[in-house]
Amino acid sequence: MKMNQAGFLTRVAIIVMLSTTVGCLADNPEESGHAEHVTPEHKPADFVSAVEQLEIRTSDSLPENSEQQQLTDIVGWLPELAAQTDLPKAGWDRIQELSEKYQVLAKQSDAELLIQEIQSDLDELKQLADKAIELDTFNTYSQKELTDD
Repeated sequence: MKMNQAGFLTRVAIIVMLSTTVGCLADNPEESGHAEHVTPEHKPADFVSAVEQLEIRTSDSLPENSEQQQLTDIVGWLPELAAQTDLPKAGWDRIQELSEKYQVLAKQSDAELLIQEIQSDLDELKQLADKAIELDTFNTYSQKELTDD
């Protein structure tokens, strides 16, 4: 009887192993449920880089449609990127609030007002980025603080 149990358990183990590997062998990742995650080229690596990008992207004239979409993407990523820092909850909450405000403006397709709002909040965002650099023990940044050029 023990031999039959061992044989049965062996067969079950083989079936389980085969059934879990079949999904990984599919040619199309979407069919297997393992769709590849593609990170857009314009996604900043971290919160500090996002603030730098906002400054650069709002310093020139009104962006074209593709650039406006990229700006909208970046303001949408602010909370996610800030969550990867050691900022206190109050700092993250403020970033979330600003991001939501910017996203509402972006949905209204008012690029000029969106840029004005980002520019008016840029000093506060830079302060939060500087605080993230100061507190963050896990990320390394190419500079120790954001500077006003």
